[in-house]
Amino acid sequence: MINNQVKQIFQQDTAPEWTLFPEWWLGEFSEATRGGVEPYLFKNILPSGFPGPEEITNTFRLIQKMRDVNKAHVRIYIGEERRDDLVNKVVESQFFIEESLPDYILRITGEKRFSLILNRLQDWSESLTASVGTFLQSMFIQRGVPLGGSEMVVFAGNYAGTAFGVHRGFEHAFLIHLGPGKKEFHCWSEQLYKKLTGSLEPTFGNYEYLLSHSEKFILEPGDILYLPALVFHVGRQEDFSISIACPLYTYPIKRLIKQIFFNLIEQIPFDETGSSPHQNFTFSTNPLQEFANSVVENILNEWTQTQIPIILDDYWFRLISNGGFDLSEISIDEAGQEIGIVSPMSLEANSTIRLKKPYKICWSSRNCDNVNFQVFLRGHSVSVPYSEEMIRLFKHLNDGDEKTLNDFEGIIEHVKKISQTKGFEIV
Repeated sequence: MINNQVKQIFQQDTAPEWTLFPEWWLGEFSEATRGGVEPYLFKNILPSGFPGPEEITNTFRLIQKMRDVNKAHVRIYIGEERRDDLVNKVVESQFFIEESLPDYILRITGEKRFSLILNRLQDWSESLTASVGTFLQSMFIQRGVPLGGSEMVVFAGNYAGTAFGVHRGFEHAFLIHLGPGKKEFHCWSEQLYKKLTGSLEPTFGNYEYLLSHSEKFILEPGDILYLPALVFHVGRQEDFSISIACPLYTYPIKRLIKQIFFNLIEQIPFDETGSSPHQNFTFSTNPLQEFANSVVENILNEWTQTQIPIILDDYWFRLISNGGFDLSEISIDEAGQEIGIVSPMSLEANSTIRLKKPYKICWSSRNCDNVNFQVFLRGHSVSVPYSEEMIRLFKHLNDGDEKTLNDFEGIIEHVKKISQTKGFEIV
């Protein structure tokens, strides 16, 4: 009975309509944050119907149902101490349906004050993925998509101070406050923090002396705090509350290139047949330099003309099709590979479908033959026969339209295959 209730709640399509148009980012947001470089608290900005704290409780129940501690990405802190020894107990113990999350944690751990952190909320809550993803996409249209995408990280608890102490993040972020309690948030610029502490290292333990020098924000349910990169900060609260952090991963592209090259280098055969020519017997010049350079040049030319474009296509279209949420669970060396996911949807002529928010359909013909093309949805890819009818369907769905299917050129069977990504819903 409990599992059925959790499943029903998880599958609800409760994405509210945001009133934030892309122009808002160029106007009010840019002015309030001075172009995105200063923190700012946007009061009562969450739309009516935005999921509340109960959605996080339901999500935690779903995680318990799956009983996959590794996939759950759960961390527990008591004070500033990370307690990995409590994670299994918290994930696997019985969570009574009438219990609140704080009461459950108290009963299982014996601790009245705690911090529970859950990464990759987008893997668990469809309603929050739809709601937050819609918010982020309105920003992407005007400010662009961060190279590494974004994710949702839950901070739940009644902790006296953030477990990481007074610290800085290295990416811009939004902190969406669900409540029910308030949260006190303190911020310092790098320059001021270094002047006060003498370093840029985090401050743990007693940092009361810093608080009077901070810029203080009081987060209430419905608020969103914009937190720029490198701003030192700490959150404090007396009562239980839940916030969702959405970092924007703008790491250097060299990190992505390094991962691509690492995987490609692994593909160079070590035991290749054949032999290398003898080199000149010299004492002041190195004949290997010219020889090795020519081999490296040939390898790089082949990679840049063939494999690297395919891998970059695959990475980018997976990211965009996943609503801009990061792909850390999808290895980059899966480029071009189709993923077996779930059984296809039951579709027939006159079935009406739409995309689940915030997902988009992307497509590419770079890694296909003359008949098929690669279609990306919800971070996964499948190969289907190309047709202009399919492209028209994709464009309508990306525009938010509901489309009734016909069986022109066997299109329903192709849509069924794409539906294995779980990116469609029947209207």
